[in-house]
Amino acid sequence: METLLCRMEAELFLEPNRTQLSDTCVHGTRQAFDLCRTTLTRAGTPAGPLHSLFTGGLDHEQVWEQIELLNAPALRYLRGVVGRVHRLKQEESEAAVDNEHKLLERGREEAESAGSRGVEDQFFKLCEMEAFLAEEERRDQDSSSASSSEAVDLFQDVPLDNLFYQDFFDPPSRGGEDGGGASSEGEGVSSEGECE
Repeated sequence: METLLCRMEAELFLEPNRTQLSDTCVHGTRQAFDLCRTTLTRAGTPAGPLHSLFTGGLDHEQVWEQIELLNAPALRYLRGVVGRVHRLKQEESEAAVDNEHKLLERGREEAESAGSRGVEDQFFKLCEMEAFLAEEERRDQDSSSASSSEAVDLFQDVPLDNLFYQDFFDPPSRGGEDGGGASSEGEGVSSEGECE
């Protein structure tokens, strides 16, 4: 069919006489019909009731009806193949997920059965770490019990009268950065917060 189309001149498509073009198209359609029927027969699929395409004295509608008679079983066959392929891929995907879950579960079981061996190596020993943590906890409890007698209650009420700047801060140095404006004895502010 390709050789027929390649030998044809481009002007042939523009000429009013199209009988040669029509004959070429009918011949190509017959070849395609025969190829499709042979392929379906080899695949074990029923290829429909027609053994070849009849075109003599038939109009275009009747030729298309013959092609549809061939295509109907082919379409059913192809839909079945696509459905089987889809199911197989879905089953493979589910099997892969199941295998992955089984491997993860097996890994967890092995880790649980191995116990502490899974985290130990030549530098880290779990029993040494547990002993160290127990010792540190004991030291922390000892220091907290000793300091609990000296503990300061941060929530107790503190009288706010007679509080001065010098009670909270060191006196500024003379001739330092502040220019010596404030004195270290708390002059200038009384206990009531009034200026002198």
